[in-house]
Amino acid sequence: MVISHWLLVISHWSLVIGHWSLVISHWSLVIGHWSLVQRANDQLCLHLTTCITWDVLNLLILYFPIPNSQFPNSQFPIPNSQFPTLYEVL
Repeated sequence: MVISHWLLVISHWSLVIGHWSLVISHWSLVIGHWSLVQRANDQLCLHLTTCITWDVLNLLILYFPIPNSQFPNSQFPIPNSQFPTLYEVL
């Protein structure tokens, strides 16, 4: 009878310890997942920022061309262009 009692006690505490190890493992996985998501978001933001920066620069070059006097081989500004040059804007 005493042995059965202690076997139940040991089984109980084994289950308790197993339960809490699962809880800790679960939350470590959740934290690891969110850190990976955050890192992916940071990379995505960096990628989008870079892409948007290049898009804005390309639009500036397209709509505000550099004058021919500075770069003789350039095809800009477009003759009779209604757009000011980048230097005129700045």
